[in-house]
Order: sequence, then structure tokens, then C-alpha cells
Amino acid sequence: MGVTTLCYYVGVDYGRAEELYEVHHQVFKRYWRWQEDEVLEHQRQEIPMQIPYDGWMFNTVGVKQGTCFNFFMQGGGATMLRAAIRAVHDAGITIHAPVHDALLIGAPARDIQDAVATTSRLMSDAGERVLEGVLRPRVDVKIIHNDRYRDKRGVSLWKTIVELLDLED
Repeated sequence: MGVTTLCYYVGVDYGRAEELYEVHHQVFKRYWRWQEDEVLEHQRQEIPMQIPYDGWMFNTVGVKQGTCFNFFMQGGGATMLRAAIRAVHDAGITIHAPVHDALLIGAPARDIQDAVATTSRLMSDAGERVLEGVLRPRVDVKIIHNDRYRDKRGVSLWKTIVELLDLED
């Protein structure tokens, strides 16, 4: 993320965003040195980048610098989610869908607390494995007690689908 994008997301003027950007570079020197030494070198030489845990590859040919910077964040998160999905499935818990960086699971009402606790533990375990013990990610929990998951961003599309298929909501 550059200064201009930081302005937009943080809601500050360009000068303040520039200050924040510089402070971030000073506070997290090791991270920025790694970005320069590893990530940008892969981009310059057009060498594919790879997530160490499961070998997920990313081709850097013709890719923007910011995309290369973002690969390990997004790729690491995706790798953690894939590892968690395998573990949760192997534990016999019903996975209805991944939702961004979360899992939508299902269980009878009498078993939901145990299923949620097990899923949370397995997701943290997966994250810790992928991060090679450096960090144990925390897992937020939201239990939904109704007939289906609802996201306000999908309301309009869901209404259209119900109308087109002549279904009752």
C-alpha cells in the first residue's frame, strides 16, 4: 500500500499519511528490509514466490510491486484456511462454506458449542502450524441461531434469486 492508498483507507491528508508511512518503515525496519531483499528481488528477477507450508506458488512475471508485497499476507491466510478446513473436516464437523477468512459450520443446537470450540481450536492450531510456531492466531466466534447465514452485502442478490426462482424467502 502506498501513501495515496493509505490516505483513502485511514481518512487523512497526504502529508499525515506520508508521516504514518515513514513511521511504519522505521518501527518495522526488519519487515521492510525483508520486503526489499526477498519480495522485490523475486519480482525483479521474475522468480516465482512460494508459501513454505504447502508450496502454493505465485508467478511474479509482469506483476505490480504491491501485488507481490501482498502475496505472503493473502497466501499465508489462504494456506491457514486450507489447513483449518482439512482439520475441521477430519474432526467430523460439517463445514457449510468458507466465508472470506472464516468457516461457516453447522451442528445440531445441542452440539453447537462443542463444534464451535473444536473448530476454533483447530483453526488456531492450523495457523500456528503454518506460521511455524511464531504466532498462534486468535479466532473470533459468531454463532448464528436461525435457518441460514445472512450477510447484508448479499441481501439484494438473494432477493433477486428468490424472485427469479419463484421461491419463498
